[in-house]
Amino acid sequence: TRDWSSDVCSSDLVEAEGLNVMKQTRLSIPDLILLDIMLPDFNGFDVCKQLKADPLTKCIPVIFMTAMTDPIDKIKGLNLGAVDYVTKPFQKEELLARVRVHLHLRQLTKTLEIQNQQLIELKNELENRVAERTAELSQALEKEKDRKSTRLNSSHEWISRMPSSA
Repeated sequence: TRDWSSDVCSSDLVEAEGLNVMKQTRLSIPDLILLDIMLPDFNGFDVCKQLKADPLTKCIPVIFMTAMTDPIDKIKGLNLGAVDYVTKPFQKEELLARVRVHLHLRQLTKTLEIQNQQLIELKNELENRVAERTAELSQALEKEKDRKSTRLNSSHEWISRMPSSA
């Protein structure tokens, strides 16, 4: 077990293996998952597939950290939804740099999602206000038409009551 928290940003770190990964990620949604492919009780590819199939965990970036160096395995991992694939032995600085990049991207993604939701809410609010104002203006226009129609009818009645000069 390695304490990464001093080397990585102030992100929540959760350590779990195999079948516990799915359970643990539901208890405490991490910002990033470092996942080995060769786990004692489960295949890391299968864990990644499950994570990406679950709406609650599908957006969590997964970095495979493994001794499997075959390009076919790398492609498989990336096609399953992993954001990166680091082979052992790895350079600590390289791994930390990759983790920082993906944590930063995750934070930017979260910020963008929040801002998009705020924009949707503002758009809906604006559309409601426009609809309300349009209804108010339509009512005011109808009242004005009725008022003018009533005045015009009154004028016609007054003119028709006047003696004709013929």
